[in-house]
Amino acid sequence: MTIFNIATTTSKFTASLGNGRIMGSLFKDAIDHIVKTRDTTVIVKMINSANKKNDSVAIRSIKNTFSAIFIGSQFVTDKKTKNLSIKIKGTKTSNSAIDNLNSLVDDNASMRGDNWSKAFNSIDSKPKTAIDGAKNMLAFANKHNVSLSDMYKQAIKLEKQQQAKLKLVA
Repeated sequence: MTIFNIATTTSKFTASLGNGRIMGSLFKDAIDHIVKTRDTTVIVKMINSANKKNDSVAIRSIKNTFSAIFIGSQFVTDKKTKNLSIKIKGTKTSNSAIDNLNSLVDDNASMRGDNWSKAFNSIDSKPKTAIDGAKNMLAFANKHNVSLSDMYKQAIKLEKQQQAKLKLVA
């Protein structure tokens, strides 16, 4: 068993900011450490190093992925000292997000790539109103060359199946 070293991991992460695959692997190691110890220092250091290099893509990727794994976590910047801290007390750990992370790293996916960002879409990018949802649905239909009426028929079919399952349980 290897002992996790925050300084070494952070140093390697800083050096690999241009290489999304290595970043992802090191980030996974950091998440494994946090799950075991609940110590978020390594993520704070990763964000700080990306911030020093003005790498907003890396910062966003770290925060979105972390937030998807630790549901309810908060990134807090002290007003006086400007120091970043992460609050995870009382958060829920998403096993499916950890599985996504493991799968992406196993597949050598880039932490800067589309697959990574799609796997850890932030809550902010999800529709807030019915109109936003409809816009997303229309964009999906256009992208995949599917008619809205076909999508509607499939949605009704799925809803009936869901209701039938609920009746069986009750």
